[in-house]
Amino acid sequence: MLQYRNGILHVDGASVRDLTAARETPFFLFSAGRLDANYAALATGLAAAGVSWRVRYCAKSNFEPALLTRLATAGADVLVSHVAEAELARDCGFAAERIAFQKPVLIESELRAVLGLGISHIHILRPADVDTLATCAAAAGRRIHVSLRLCNDRGISPLARWSARLGMSAVEACAAAARVCKCQHLEFHGLHFYIGTQRGTPSAFVPLLDRALRVAAALRTAAGVSVVEIDVGGGIPSPTLRRGAWGGLWQRLRHDADPPDPVDPVEAVRLFTAELGRVYRERVQRAGLEPLPVLVVEPGRAVAGNAAILVTRVSSVRGRWVFLDASRNHLPESPFLFTRRVLPVVLNESAPRCFRHLSGATLNTTDVMDLARRLPPLQPGDLLALCDAGAYSLARACRYAGLTPAAYLLDERGVLQSIRRAECRADLTAVAAPREDAHG
Repeated sequence: MLQYRNGILHVDGASVRDLTAARETPFFLFSAGRLDANYAALATGLAAAGVSWRVRYCAKSNFEPALLTRLATAGADVLVSHVAEAELARDCGFAAERIAFQKPVLIESELRAVLGLGISHIHILRPADVDTLATCAAAAGRRIHVSLRLCNDRGISPLARWSARLGMSAVEACAAAARVCKCQHLEFHGLHFYIGTQRGTPSAFVPLLDRALRVAAALRTAAGVSVVEIDVGGGIPSPTLRRGAWGGLWQRLRHDADPPDPVDPVEAVRLFTAELGRVYRERVQRAGLEPLPVLVVEPGRAVAGNAAILVTRVSSVRGRWVFLDASRNHLPESPFLFTRRVLPVVLNESAPRCFRHLSGATLNTTDVMDLARRLPPLQPGDLLALCDAGAYSLARACRYAGLTPAAYLLDERGVLQSIRRAECRADLTAVAAPREDAHG
């Protein structure tokens, strides 16, 4: 996707400098080729493992209609988190049977709307929600597939403790499954869990996978209930994004450049999922579950993450601080959690590099895009590409001290398509109540 030609950064053969010439910065630039290749790598990797599989794309990571439409055409399923997202998925070509819905707490009014769209696969995270779903399913007169989420109570970090609030213990899941089996309009379908984002190796999935397999075995023994699918959630990494930037910061201070990316990021995704499928098959067979439940993955970053860059322009330079026209409004995740590549659009290989800190465009004290990046000399007007900008960026963009920028998709023909215009003043007040109503 990304390569330098004569010192100019290119995306799928197109010069980023030329693409920027007639466009305001910042803007997101998506590669249709990389998006398609990432999905294909997930699919071929899982297929190579010799298991039945399903890729259920996590829409909350990026719900741009242009991306959803391509993924629906490619054959992906989709996981949605609210009614509007479910409606959007239908509009983008996902058949109702390829859509799953989840939320921490199931609300009856939302469930009725979701079921009204024909969606028949619901994730349940709380035992009490079985009765809520049963009531809505009976009112709809339809049989609904139920997947129960197991909580992730492993680890001692604050994030691990917070994650443990979502999902059920093994005991709760067994009781909830028994309750599901007694409901006329519910059908127990599977178990799922979430181990956290951007996991380094497939072995990270093993502890919660083994727990799910123990629950599945207990359900089969106690009630003769079969598990149709085991959903291992997200966590498949974007190979060009790195976790733990504190360690990465130390590496930057010791070396002249960041560690190299995989030679072929798409192949890295394929190898990861092939190994994940192999580990899954091995653990399921060891647990004695026959036939093997379908392996479901719910990737977000692995599909959309490195399919986009955020193109930004240098506004000013003050000492080691480089001020950009982009901000963390557009890439909200902390630079202390993840490290992404920062590439000059025009690169002078012979120029000396020094440490630069990247400031966002707002007055927010925490609007720091990155720290201690070894970059060549920069001056106002220079362009940078912030990589791995495709996931949890536009979907989480906010309007604090600015508006959301435009997004473009470079398609397989090399044609640049506008998929989202830059917001304007009208968007700032589009959902505001009329002034005559605002005061009562």
